[in-house]
Amino acid sequence: MKTEYFFSQSGNSPIKKFLDGIIESDVTIIFDDINLLETKSFGSLIKSGDIGRVRNGIWELRSSGRDVIYRTLFGKIDDICHIVNIYIKKDEKLRNREIDLAIKRFKEIKNRK
Repeated sequence: MKTEYFFSQSGNSPIKKFLDGIIESDVTIIFDDINLLETKSFGSLIKSGDIGRVRNGIWELRSSGRDVIYRTLFGKIDDICHIVNIYIKKDEKLRNREIDLAIKRFKEIKNRK
């Protein structure tokens, strides 16, 4: 499956901005995990626990960096996973603010199509 990163209407990428702000070894880990979306079947990723359904068409991909845990939120349209948000997980529960932002960005992508 192909992956694409969210870009705002003005052409900015909050995903790139986030990745530019973390250490390179963690970026590599996140990219390796995102690569799973491109190389493994969706069903096998669900079964292995690498991804999980959040809500409103949003899924999460779990990554563990050197000292932190990351969550990559994405939505799927046809055979494309749209990466709409990445954040540092600080609590046991997913943050509603991050999920709401992902849902908003995913709707924006769907409206562009």
